[in-house]
This record gives sequence, C-alpha cells and structure tokens, in this order.
Amino acid sequence: MPSRSGSLRQKVAAAFATADPEETAPADALFDETARSGELRRIPLDKITRRTDQPRQSMDSDALEELAESIKDHGVLQPIRVRAKTDGGYEIIAGERRWTAATRAGLRDIPAVVVTADDDEAYVEALIENIQREDLNPVDRAHALTRLRVALGRQSWEEVGKVLGIGRQHVHRLLNVTKLPEPIQEDIRVGELTEKHGRALLTLRAYPHQQMLLWERISEESLTGDAAVAAAKELRPGAAPVRGPKEARPDSATLTGAVGSLLALLSDAQPADIRASREQLTELRSRIDEAVARAIADAAIHEAATDG
Repeated sequence: MPSRSGSLRQKVAAAFATADPEETAPADALFDETARSGELRRIPLDKITRRTDQPRQSMDSDALEELAESIKDHGVLQPIRVRAKTDGGYEIIAGERRWTAATRAGLRDIPAVVVTADDDEAYVEALIENIQREDLNPVDRAHALTRLRVALGRQSWEEVGKVLGIGRQHVHRLLNVTKLPEPIQEDIRVGELTEKHGRALLTLRAYPHQQMLLWERISEESLTGDAAVAAAKELRPGAAPVRGPKEARPDSATLTGAVGSLLALLSDAQPADIRASREQLTELRSRIDEAVARAIADAAIHEAATDG
C-alpha cells in the first residue's frame, strides 16, 4: 500500500472546514476540480493497467459477460478515469469493470478521462468511486471503507461518512459484515448470499453454532433474506415466547427499581452472606448476561427486518 502524505489529510481538513454544516462535504472537495475534469481521449486497451491495490477484489463473471455483450452492441458509454504513468502507459483510477469488459468484447481502445493525480489522490479517488458503486459487494465495500479511513489519516468514521455523503450509523452498518466468519464473508463476496442474509447471520453472532446452522439452512433451503431473518429469530437460544397481557415484561421503571434494591442489598451484605449466596449470585449473573444478549439480539433482528 502506498504511503499516505500529510497533504491529503490537509485537503480533508480543509474540505470539512469549508463545508456547509447543514450538509455533508462532497468527495469532490478533496481534489482540485481542474485535475478531476481531465482530458477525454481514446486510449489503446493494452496501454492501460489495473491498480495493484484495487478495492474491488472480485467480479461477477455473468454480469461481466453481460456488460461485454452490451459494449459490443453500444460501445463504452461512460469513460473510465486514468492517470498517466512515467513509462508512457496509464493506470486505472475508476472503471476497471468497463476496461475488463471492453477487453472481453474485443475492443482495441476505450474512452478515458486522463487526470492529474498523485499516489494518494488516485488511491483515495479509487476507493471512493468503488464504495459508492451499487454493484460493489458488501464485503469489498466494507474493507474499502477501512482502507479509506487509513488513507485519510485515520479520521473518525463520522468524517469518513461526510466524505462519502452518508451518516455514521450507515457507515457502521456497512462495516458490520466484517464481523462475520471468513467463509460467510466469502459467500457474500461471490454472491451466494445477499446483504440481508448477512444481516440475519449477524444477529446470531453471539451463538456460533446457531449461526452455522442458519448458514447451512440458507444454502440447503434457498431461504430468502426475509426468511433468513425469521429463521434467525427462531434459532436464537432462549428466544422469548409470545407473551399474553398478564405476562407483559416489566417496564423500565420497575426494572430500574429492582436493580437499585439489589445493589443496596449487596452493599450491605456481609462476606459470610455473600459466600453462602455464591450459587445464587452466579445464577443471577448468568441470567443478567442472557438478558443483555437477548436485548442486543432483539435490536439486531429489528434492524435486519426493517432495513431493506
């Protein structure tokens, strides 16, 4: 990975300083506008190379073939973005899929906007362009977000979100996929699982065995994302049963009062009392841990079910 200079961090800071506080700072603020507009040319495909640190780690083969067929019929409608190299060639900043598909389609050259960008600027622009593309898979997007934060001098996630025009909560939602086991991440990367499947599996993060069971069920039963969310709720250990009116959970005030009373009792207890009650205290701690885990899982399931 190329080293990141302080000049880029200064550009980021300046972009934040001049931005309207009611709006997010656009990514364009990071780069000189004349350098970004560049010069449109047709460049031979064999003069262009991909970046070694390309954010997109995988491409859907079928989708690539469809794009190649479209390019055969209509040409490349949107120019790629490149920068000149010292050896006379060009390096892709944005548009590797179009370049790859154009090669498969048998084209000899491709429309390209040649921009002036140093290593830092080219790297960050490539990350931003890929993160904002809808066809980038969730896993590559999450890892690109992490790399973007490092490239920007480890800005806060809120500031990274401003660069991309998204909120901090949205950023963290995109990053959650990296908490899944690597084999599940790979299934998401190659398109075997959808983003909603991933969110359903995340709700079972505290229960690895149940998470693996759901992963297998999604594959064996071809569960949709919504069905996976419902199955996750069923698989969660200690899932609360449906309660009638008389079985309603205590409200927050009741719980707060009970906890306060318990703390008062413990503060007045003698060492001998605590030793005699050790088994009960262990059971109490276990139940508290279970209650906290259920609350976290309930919140995650609610988010997975309501977030399209």
